Amino acid sequence: MPSQEVLDLLMTDQLEEAACVLENESGPDSILRDLIYRALGCEKPLASMTADLPDYVVVNPSYTCNIGCKMCITGFHNKTELDPNYKYLSPEQFEKAKSWVRTGTHVFFVGIGETLDSPHLFDFLDDVDGPVKVVTTSGVPLTREKIRKMIETGVQILNFSFDGKTSVGHGDGKDTYIKNIWSKIDLVTQVKEEMHSESPVMGLNVTVNSENLDDLDNLFAKAKERNIRDILLLPMSVVEDSGEISPMLYEKSFGPDFDRCSTEFKKLVDHWNRNGLRLQVNAYPEYHEKAPVCSYVDNTIQIHGLSSGPNICCGKIEMPLTFWDTPPEDYWNSFPFRYFRYLHFVGERAGLPRECQDCWILETRKYYKSCGEALDTRPPAMDPVSIYQEGSRLKREGSWKEAESRMQEVLELSDDDALKGKVYFHLAEIELARANDGAALDNIQKCIQHNFDHRRGWAYLSLLTRITGLPKVAKRQDKFPLSYHPEIKPGGLLV
Repeated sequence: MPSQEVLDLLMTDQLEEAACVLENESGPDSILRDLIYRALGCEKPLASMTADLPDYVVVNPSYTCNIGCKMCITGFHNKTELDPNYKYLSPEQFEKAKSWVRTGTHVFFVGIGETLDSPHLFDFLDDVDGPVKVVTTSGVPLTREKIRKMIETGVQILNFSFDGKTSVGHGDGKDTYIKNIWSKIDLVTQVKEEMHSESPVMGLNVTVNSENLDDLDNLFAKAKERNIRDILLLPMSVVEDSGEISPMLYEKSFGPDFDRCSTEFKKLVDHWNRNGLRLQVNAYPEYHEKAPVCSYVDNTIQIHGLSSGPNICCGKIEMPLTFWDTPPEDYWNSFPFRYFRYLHFVGERAGLPRECQDCWILETRKYYKSCGEALDTRPPAMDPVSIYQEGSRLKREGSWKEAESRMQEVLELSDDDALKGKVYFHLAEIELARANDGAALDNIQKCIQHNFDHRRGWAYLSLLTRITGLPKVAKRQDKFPLSYHPEIKPGGLLV
């Protein structure tokens, strides 16, 4: 396994420096060393796949929440904190994040838990100058004093995560909870009038499932009565933070009756968009069962302090290089980002990472179908892990054909993408031993497709794409044009 220092150097195209560090590290790594020296002097791969820094910078300031939504995908369905020793983004981390914040058009303070739990939130808000400031909250801990502080620190948009009548959403969909949130929204209007402020403009974030679908007309009507126009809608995810599909959530999702739910949802979105509201499904101005392009790629980065790197979408994809100490331009245009753009904007959708192919935002119909099929799938009669271990042993012993045979069995038996990624990595190393770079590259691309976190796979991929080359990029698709509260511009102006 290459050290993080070597991996960072490779991902930021510093091959000579990586070779020097690798020479001084203990332990044999002949394959990686050979690839580095063969790649020296080769053209930098995907050099045209760079991009400007993202306009939307999402900052997750809090990792605690007491609401207990059963549909929560970040872990608060059965706990109130993710790490008892680390509850909030620290001021020191936010200071480092400011190099990203100051280049964006919008900065969103949201979650991962309840945003208003963070004791540093208003200091962060006060420290931001330039971008549109957006805060998202459940509304439960919102008080008159906090509303006043938001106005004083220049918050321009205040979103309420609020799902109405669903037993797995905020407040379990109880009438008392719903009434309380509408009263908090009315309180914001009252304080704005008292302070003679047009800001913050309010919006809603609504997770949609089969339970609350029939009540959305009522929710939207009440929002319109309160001059709330912008509502962000998200089909409910049924995958828990553990990565397991929840049978209970699936039964309450669009999945079991997708055609009916999808048709009704589309009619609802179209109707209200013609009648005074601006509904967006994720970031799209209309509902797509299959979105034309991912709205996150090149538009958004989500910064938190829970792991080594930020998220680049609504899912769990993270890039395999150090975030906090890497300059934004170097990080954003490193090899993994260039390759990710290449997959999304040039390649076929079938080549996307598995997380993207079955994304509940990008491929809504496919997502629910695959989740339903996974719940119905029985475990294989033979254990693919033990077969994988046997194949690994045969590979170490140099019995390549027998190892390949075992690895192919694993691919046929297993639905575990992480395991499949490991299999493709071993197949790539066998092809490298045969001096077959083209086949090795094909397998290492499949390794990353199935196991995006495979660090050594990324090291090989960055070097093999130099050695063998990728098809020249004749034309790339444009990133999705975001439009969020378009009347609100950086600098606090309502236009």
